[in-house]
Amino acid sequence: MLATSNSTHVLSPGTLRRVHHVAFNVKDMQASRHFYGTVLGLHELTGDEVPATLKDLVAAGKVANFITPDHTVIDLFWEPDLNPPAAGSTPAIYPCEPPGI
Repeated sequence: MLATSNSTHVLSPGTLRRVHHVAFNVKDMQASRHFYGTVLGLHELTGDEVPATLKDLVAAGKVANFITPDHTVIDLFWEPDLNPPAAGSTPAIYPCEPPGI
């Protein structure tokens, strides 16, 4: 179970099996793609590998997706004017069960 703003459920220590994906807001998409793809050597998702919900953003150059050797997906979002959350704000946590887990 995941903690949400509407519940008091939390993960028991030691029950998290893996992270499905993480998302980063980047200021320089070209430099970030170079870092994750060339420097770290991660595979960039292209074509049918890109999630359908992100295809338009990938085509517009606003999103890039990479996959790590343990199949964690790294989403890079190019929103250079996006400000970080205000101090003390509660992060949004969405429950999900990735396929095959």
